[in-house]
Amino acid sequence: ATGAADTTSDSWSGTTDVTMTSGRVGIGTTSPSNKLHIKDTNDNVIIVVDGGVSKYSAVDFYDNAGAKWGIGKNPANDFYIDQAGVGNAVTILSSNRNVGIGGITNPSEKLDVAGNIRGTGFCIGSNPCITSWPSGGSSLPSGSSGQTLRHDGNNWVVSSLLTNPGTDNI
Repeated sequence: ATGAADTTSDSWSGTTDVTMTSGRVGIGTTSPSNKLHIKDTNDNVIIVVDGGVSKYSAVDFYDNAGAKWGIGKNPANDFYIDQAGVGNAVTILSSNRNVGIGGITNPSEKLDVAGNIRGTGFCIGSNPCITSWPSGGSSLPSGSSGQTLRHDGNNWVVSSLLTNPGTDNI
């Protein structure tokens, strides 16, 4: 191959495994459609970025020579998605797979979010998921000190009594 400024068609080692055509590099293709085009119809295509032990391995995305976003792993082997100048948008710890969103770099729960969460459903444990707030909207019934608040499966209920479903009041 020739120097980096050469935009003529070239193949390395006399094969068509790696080809440069009009400033585009093809690996496994002789007609690359972008700056880097990797093709293998016989196997999975995997790009390996190996920073070595206790090093960062990352891919950074630039816009007009300015860094905008990056993805990679840090020296602790945690995965991250980073926004330049802001910090980690998403962090996944390698030790426990906890996920931090919104700048949480050491999430203490399976999902740890800094900011509001919007969703179309809400599920806790083996309870059925809900897709809207129970009747009463987002407001809860009023009560007084010493009362309990519980959901009976249909509505929020304020009571002075604790109940054991299916048996007597306590």
